[in-house]
Amino acid sequence: MSDATGYIEELGYAPRDGCKPEPEWLEDHAFVIARGVRPLALIGTFYTRNCCGTELLDSLRAVRGADDVVAFILPSFGGSMAYGYASHEWVVDFYRWALENAPKPYFDYILGLLCGYSPQAVSDFTRGQETD
Repeated sequence: MSDATGYIEELGYAPRDGCKPEPEWLEDHAFVIARGVRPLALIGTFYTRNCCGTELLDSLRAVRGADDVVAFILPSFGGSMAYGYASHEWVVDFYRWALENAPKPYFDYILGLLCGYSPQAVSDFTRGQETD
């Protein structure tokens, strides 16, 4: 295991037991979404060969505060699956539409705004991407 993988596991992104992120980590994200801080929390990604999606969805729905948010798992880039919480079903639908249809840099703009970043922060980030 690389140092980066260990660090990601410490943060709760990489499930330690099959596909079960730490409940406290999930509760933190569910709380932020339920309180209206931002409409979307992308908690992590996985490959289906390494994780059971139904087990993960059960974990997302089982944490305290999950009754007030929409738990989701969606196909993402490169054959991976993204999972997280949203404030409303339409937010999940909009994120799915952006994944499937929005050209870059529009996908970055949409994702930044959905994740709660200010328009100025999104502009600063995307401007930095253009110079890389």
